[in-house]
Amino acid sequence: MVSIWRQTEQSPTPRPTSLRIVWRGVASAAGNCTSCVTTRVVRRGEKGKKMLQKLVYFTGALDFLIGAGTWGGALSNPQPGNFVAYMTLGAFLMMAAACLMWASKDMEKRAPVIFWQGLVRLTAVCSVLYAVPAGLSQPWEYALVVFDGAVGLTYVIGMARVTGCSPIELLQCKTTPTAQSA
Repeated sequence: MVSIWRQTEQSPTPRPTSLRIVWRGVASAAGNCTSCVTTRVVRRGEKGKKMLQKLVYFTGALDFLIGAGTWGGALSNPQPGNFVAYMTLGAFLMMAAACLMWASKDMEKRAPVIFWQGLVRLTAVCSVLYAVPAGLSQPWEYALVVFDGAVGLTYVIGMARVTGCSPIELLQCKTTPTAQSA
């Protein structure tokens, strides 16, 4: 595997590209030995983009389960003051799941949806980091920090890389980077 740098029309900056040479075989014809060499350019970014797409889809699907679990908890043990909030939260989680799964199908155009979901997850991380030491939450919730923190950062950084937009542009729901003025 040989790494080369290539400049594309879509990206004015050089991007790393992998070049793989595949030997198909050697054939002998009329006493002469010929070889057939096929080259294929594999973009490193394409593999990472597919993995990110699968992560977004999978974590979105998990939100359906969490939303259903929230409903189940509200219905199995209804508490005054919490029932309506938990039912609404469950529906919101299912809506967020549907949006993530939808956005994963065209991340370039729907990146702000995923970016904002990353910010929601990072907000949950900050809330747990504040709440547990203050006695407002249980220590087991630190597990959320690890999972939601990793997923949230992946969403935020991944969408910036997929679109080439800055976080400020993604906050403004832009999907194409604005030209930098000199």
